[in-house]
Parts: sequence; C-alpha cells; structure tokens
Amino acid sequence: MESLSSASLVEGALGDVQEAVNSVRRSRGALELDLVSLGDNIPRSIRNDVEKVARDEALNAVAIVATVGVRLRGDGRNREANEQALPFLQAAAELDDAMAAYTVGRVLLDLERDREDVYKWFLMSAEGGDPQGQYNLGKLYWEDSNLPKAEEWLAKSSDPLAAELLTRIRSEALASS
Repeated sequence: MESLSSASLVEGALGDVQEAVNSVRRSRGALELDLVSLGDNIPRSIRNDVEKVARDEALNAVAIVATVGVRLRGDGRNREANEQALPFLQAAAELDDAMAAYTVGRVLLDLERDREDVYKWFLMSAEGGDPQGQYNLGKLYWEDSNLPKAEEWLAKSSDPLAAELLTRIRSEALASS
C-alpha cells in the first residue's frame, strides 16, 4: 500500500507541475499582451526587467514543484518518476533555473544517461551559482581525472562536501609528489 501512496504523491506532484507550466504559459501570454499594449511608452530596459522577473518567478515555481515531485519518490532511483519529471525540469533549467539544472543532472546520473549530458546540466547549474551543481560538477571532473577542473569547481562551491573532496584531492596530490 505504501508504494501506491508514493506513486499517488508523485502523480499528484507531476500534475501540479503540468498545471504550473500551463499557468506560466497563460501568465506569459498576458504579460506579452500588456507589454505590447504599452508599445513604445515603456523603455526597453524596463520591459526586459518585467519579462525577466515574471519568467523567473514562474519558472522557480515550476522547478520547485518538479523537484518536489522527483524528491517524493524517496531514494532518488525511481526510474519511472524520474522519466516523467525530466521534461518539466529540463524546461525550467533551459530558462536559467540553476536548481532545476542541478536536478536534471542528478536525475540523468541516476538514470545512467550519457555522461556528457550530465556534465552539460551540472555545468549549467554550476555557472548559475548553485553550490550542489558546483560540487557535483567538480566531483565528475575528479572521477574523470581532470583535477584542475575538479579543483576549480569544488573551490567555488559552498557545499561542505566540496570542501572535503577538495582537501582529499590536495592531500593526494601532495602525497604523490
């Protein structure tokens, strides 16, 4: 019975994600109409700021709901839930949501997808300032023996695991020299 309850939670969360995506589309359409109706009466810089704020707030809501949906399944290894959440997470991540990009990378890693794709999403997250994205990107580089890149990203991360791994890398480097 517990798996049914967990599946229902995931299904409900994914339904919430779809509704959030639809809401974003409706809100964005209304915003675009409002901006068009103002025409040249609004400076382009303000128009850009308004569009960015509206998009960011909507995408953060989508990413949070999708991330919750992914996390609800427990151990992070439920393939079906990961597959279902992935398109929503990718949509948010592609619009500069670092948290969603991290989650996409994590899901792809859990699904044992192409490592280059995992790098892509963790890099997007890391460049967006997400500490977990920076740590995981550094860890990938370390696992693939690219120590300069590993140190670069681990040093940028505020994740405590990054500091531990960076200390380990540097200790191993000193011991081998």
